[in-house]
Amino acid sequence: MKNTKLLSLLLLIAAAWGCKKETNILPAVSSSDAVVRNSSLAESGSLSWYKHNGYLNGTTYWANNGIGKVVSLGFGWADYKSVFATDSGVIYGIQADGKLIWYRNKGYLDGAAIWANGGVGIPVGSGWANFKSVFATDGGVIYGIQADGKLIWYKHNSYLTGATNWANNGAGKEVSLAPGWAEFKSVFATDSGAIYGIRQNGNLEWYRHKGYLKGNSKWANSGLGITVSLAPGWADFKSVFAANYGIIYGINP
Repeated sequence: MKNTKLLSLLLLIAAAWGCKKETNILPAVSSSDAVVRNSSLAESGSLSWYKHNGYLNGTTYWANNGIGKVVSLGFGWADYKSVFATDSGVIYGIQADGKLIWYRNKGYLDGAAIWANGGVGIPVGSGWANFKSVFATDGGVIYGIQADGKLIWYKHNSYLTGATNWANNGAGKEVSLAPGWAEFKSVFATDSGAIYGIRQNGNLEWYRHKGYLKGNSKWANSGLGITVSLAPGWADFKSVFAANYGIIYGINP
C-alpha cells in the first residue's frame, strides 16, 4: 500500500507459463493500433510489460503508447484452477480442491525470478473453488465473485508473510452495490481498490472500491464503470490477475 498514490506502474504481463488449466479469464492487451501477440514478441510463456498511467482516475493514458515490452518469467503454474496477486509480489493460486496457496515474488517490479520460501507455496485457506472468479487489490484484500453476481470481500492480514491471519475471522463481506459482476468475461484489480472488468465485447471497464481496506460499500462514480481501453480486444488472453501499482499478469492461451 505504500506510495500507491504516487506510483502508477502498470505491468500487463502476457504470461502463459505453459499453463493449460487456468480458468480465471482473459484480456488481450492492445493499443489503438498494436497488439503484442505475435511469436517474436509474445510467444506462449512470455511476459509483456505495460504501464497504465491513468489507473487511479480511469483515464485512457498509457506509457509507450500502450505498446507492451516483453520480459520473462518461469513455468509450473498449470495445476491451479486460478492464479491472482495482491501487492508486493504476493501471488495466490487456487487448487482444484479449493485450497488457497500463497507465494511471494520478491523480484516482481523488474520481473526477476526471486521468490520467498524458495518458491514453495504455503496453504493459507480453503473453500475458494466455489467462486466464479477470484482476484485481489493491494493490502491483502481479495474479492470473490459468486455465481449470483455478488462481490464478496476478504482481507488476508498476513499476506506479506504467508501466515493464516484474516480479517473478520476469515468470513467474507458483500460489498457490491448491486449484483451483476458475473456478467464480465473477466474481472481483476490493481492497487488502491481499482478494479477492471472485461466485457464480452472486449472492452475494459474501470471501477474503484474506495472502501476496500475496511470492507464497506463505498465506490467511486457511484459504482458505475468507465471504459478505459484504447481499443477493444482484451478477450484474447486465457487468464488475468493483478498485483500492486497497476501490475497485471495475463496468461496467453
